[in-house]
Amino acid sequence: MFFVNEEHERNFDRCLAKWPGSERNPEYLSACYIAAHPEIFKCFDLSKQEHGPFDWYFDYLHDPDDFIQRSNKGETSGKVAPLTELIAW
Repeated sequence: MFFVNEEHERNFDRCLAKWPGSERNPEYLSACYIAAHPEIFKCFDLSKQEHGPFDWYFDYLHDPDDFIQRSNKGETSGKVAPLTELIAW
């Protein structure tokens, strides 16, 4: 498996430790690999994710405005703001 750097690999190992069954589930394994990328991993608190590494993002998709308001108050398990920093207009 290719990792962009050592941090990506460490993050991936942390995700696998959180969801040990993901090694046998291609969908979870892929989600862990993507979420482990340092630019994405910095968006969420791994300890607060329950069902998978993208709980925080699915919460955002459910109601973006509410999520942003709750995020600003520290009431979410992740933030989408770091993702928008990647967009170059």
